[in-house]
Amino acid sequence: MHGSYVESFKDLYHGTIESFAASIVETQTFIPSKEGWCGPGVYFYDNKSKAWWSACRTCRYEKEKGNNDAIADIVIADIKPLKKELILDLRAPKDLETFANFVNTFLSQNNFESEENIDPLEWLKQKRAMLLSFYCQENNIQLIVGYFKQQSQGPIDAVADFADSWQLAIGIETIYCAKSTAIVHNIRRRR
Repeated sequence: MHGSYVESFKDLYHGTIESFAASIVETQTFIPSKEGWCGPGVYFYDNKSKAWWSACRTCRYEKEKGNNDAIADIVIADIKPLKKELILDLRAPKDLETFANFVNTFLSQNNFESEENIDPLEWLKQKRAMLLSFYCQENNIQLIVGYFKQQSQGPIDAVADFADSWQLAIGIETIYCAKSTAIVHNIRRRR
């Protein structure tokens, strides 16, 4: 029988705006998003520049809602040590296979069709988020870690052929989704 091991993640970046960052650090608490790549949760990157991109996007959204004082910011946090059983690591073949089996079984037993007039890529994102959330709820998963393909964009598309010819990965990002805010700690402002 194999023993369990504990995994921890340090110095993960969360993009937000200054006023939210101040509140997050002061209360040492995040308010989970209602949607995202993996469904509801708190999202982090291990890449500061990607978190900065997310912060700028959040800033734009806030300004569109009338918050003209919004300024992009980043907070840094750690994930408390977790038993492997509480983590769905989609980068690991075994976890990916387990999730694939769950999805295939679920889809074979349930009618899961999109509404008319919805973009197929948008439907894929929604379906992925719903299935990941359901899987996590059914299996007490508190953290999802995975590689995700970035949406097509000029800077990535322009060098895709070069990257392929040299077997370099491009347009892939690691996303961490804390399904439970209780696992996030040591929240601090960016350095």
